Amino acid sequence: MSDAPSLNLPRHLVSFPKPTKQRRMAYGYIIDWDIAQRRGETLWNTPEAREGLVRSIELSYVKHMNALCRSHWPRIRLRPVKSDGMIYSCITLADTVADWNSAGDVIPPPEVIEKIKGLLQTEEEPKWYKYYG
Repeated sequence: MSDAPSLNLPRHLVSFPKPTKQRRMAYGYIIDWDIAQRRGETLWNTPEAREGLVRSIELSYVKHMNALCRSHWPRIRLRPVKSDGMIYSCITLADTVADWNSAGDVIPPPEVIEKIKGLLQTEEEPKWYKYYG
């Protein structure tokens, strides 16, 4: 049985309900924690430097990179995303989450994306992922 009215109206005049499930997405870079650990060990390469860390080396590195990226695009956030059935952390440049901490759906200009790619030491372009939250 259809939700369409019982009148015999042409199909283009029949209203259909909009989907109720909101598609929340995040646009950015998935974090590779193994690379974050290696780069963190390079950055904090002495025992004295590591003593000053409050968090693990890889999380400290990700937070450090997040702060550096924010200096070029203040809307950057860390978000959980789902890709290939797995949940990952993502440095998010834009999103459609629409909460108080949202990066917003405005994508940074190409020159900002290039600076962020340089900071993250990647040649990949940011991608849209399903927000997990």
